[in-house]
Amino acid sequence: MAGPRISSREPILSIPPVVLGLLWVMIAVFALQWFLPVAWGRRLEMALAFIPLRFQQGLYNGGDAFSLALPLFGHMFLHGGLIHIASNALWLVIFGTGVARRFGAEQGEGAARLSRNIMFLTYFLLCGLGGVIFYYAIYPSSPVPLVGASGAISGLMAGTFRVVLRPLRGAGRFDRTLARLFSGPVLIATVAFVIMNLLTAFASPSLGEGIRIAWEAHIGGFLVGLLTFPIFDRAASTAR
Repeated sequence: MAGPRISSREPILSIPPVVLGLLWVMIAVFALQWFLPVAWGRRLEMALAFIPLRFQQGLYNGGDAFSLALPLFGHMFLHGGLIHIASNALWLVIFGTGVARRFGAEQGEGAARLSRNIMFLTYFLLCGLGGVIFYYAIYPSSPVPLVGASGAISGLMAGTFRVVLRPLRGAGRFDRTLARLFSGPVLIATVAFVIMNLLTAFASPSLGEGIRIAWEAHIGGFLVGLLTFPIFDRAASTAR
């Protein structure tokens, strides 16, 4: 006698809603860049792009807080071209999905689920902020705009390393502990990431219109993600 038939028709790639939401925001902003009249598109880019020299002048001249803060986060949703946004979208899906599920962004309901999704978004934005601060620290007077979510995504990659590089605990099983910051695998992965990005400094092409992807933001976002991931991971686990 045949048993009950169980449907196995599940999507090959299931993206957590919070990651999908970020992806759609990135695509929507890029569509505005692409389809708005040139003058309006330029205004959008100037409002959201982080320009160190402009930020420095705003700090010294007492610029309004909103105009100073907006590019610190808004630059993550601007992109310099189709290849730029396509590559960032791919890495966001890969690393964002893993981190969001680690935080339990798809589990439970109500306030607990909402808080875990907020933690993911906060972690993402904090890593992006770390990237832009690192970029500004190196080039405080640069007129070159910084755009793209690469710094934030590098932080997601760092968080992923803290999870996947943790040691096995008996019978080949993992527990919820994270790889230690100064463990061999994490140090090797970090050094490899930094070296790879330093090498791009000599071969990184411009995205056009004076905009480029900054390896400095990659390193800054990665380091912030590496250091702060345990805080968010612990907070997410207590919200379950």
